[in-house]
Amino acid sequence: MTDYERFINYTVIPSSFGTAENIGNTVNYAISGETQKRDSYLAKEGTPLWEKELKYEVAPLGQVHKEIRKTLYGGSSKKETPIIR
Repeated sequence: MTDYERFINYTVIPSSFGTAENIGNTVNYAISGETQKRDSYLAKEGTPLWEKELKYEVAPLGQVHKEIRKTLYGGSSKKETPIIR
């Protein structure tokens, strides 16, 4: 197996499935009319979820924009409360 075949089989194809899933989520949110329930670093309360999904999951460089907003507005990918053992 060449490096080119490995790239196609293990990188391009799985990322295509992820993109298709994100597009499906966007369409589902647009049909259902769901909105953002609380303010976050990505969207304010009441913003349609399809808009947020489209901007930060489907659009080219969406993940880069998401990380920039997280840095600028102090978002965190960690849970708000730590697990107490």
